[in-house]
Amino acid sequence: ITADIKVRKEMTNPVRTLHGGMIAAIADEMIGATIATLELPHVYVSVNLHTDFLFPVKEGETVRAKSDIVRRGKNIIHTECRLYNSENKLVAKASSNNIKINAEK
Repeated sequence: ITADIKVRKEMTNPVRTLHGGMIAAIADEMIGATIATLELPHVYVSVNLHTDFLFPVKEGETVRAKSDIVRRGKNIIHTECRLYNSENKLVAKASSNNIKINAEK
């Protein structure tokens, strides 16, 4: 899936660039939404989230987040999310493994 997110002041660090925690949160939300599109009967939760911060994004800019499922196994789904600036430059990327738990939706 793809989403455009405008960087607001409350999303920035003291130097007014997109905070790393916000980048991780965006990636985690996008990954969760991507898994939700599979409409699976079980709940999947994050095992890990590895995030690389490559370039800063300033307040007022818009980032485009794109997430994909890399591999869907029996119990684990491996996903990736990439964030791009308005010039289509890769500014951050994240990968995550999500595990099926015994809870049903």
